[in-house]
Amino acid sequence: YYLKQNIPASTWLNAWGEGEQEKIDGVLKLDNINRIFICGWYPGKTQAEMAALVTKALATVPNPLNKRYTYTPANMLPFTITLSGEIPASLTQSVILASLKSGLESQFGKDSSEFDPYGTGDFQQIKLKDIWAYINNLGHFDDFTLTVSNMATPNGYNDFVYLDVANSILNLTYTEA
Repeated sequence: YYLKQNIPASTWLNAWGEGEQEKIDGVLKLDNINRIFICGWYPGKTQAEMAALVTKALATVPNPLNKRYTYTPANMLPFTITLSGEIPASLTQSVILASLKSGLESQFGKDSSEFDPYGTGDFQQIKLKDIWAYINNLGHFDDFTLTVSNMATPNGYNDFVYLDVANSILNLTYTEA
């Protein structure tokens, strides 16, 4: 929560301790003792720039005894979707496609603020049902099918799973009368 307050425009932030890191590493390491691991994503920033923001924010933490901070780069895990949908002939395919891409990016893309909708550092993982509900609630489609490719289960620490809209396949056709 402290980091989220000090780096408010970040998409997500996560911190974990030595025990969790040793589970990730699969081995006990003396170097992990009293270490706090931090990872995150900030739209438009590199991981090096994000690490600098975290370091700057932590520089003001009082009583740094027995605490060592390590920024761990995000493990980017993009996934794609394939959408095949039918829209009424009264709608324009190009307009619906542009709107759909924009909406999917803002809801589920790597720079989405929806991963932490309340700005509290409480990361919300994307679920297929959420994507399906979002598309369905647009109200543009008479019918659609949705499949997902390469959607990983995150490790809960530095894995960042997000929708790669640019490489997703979105096929729109008109409903036959």
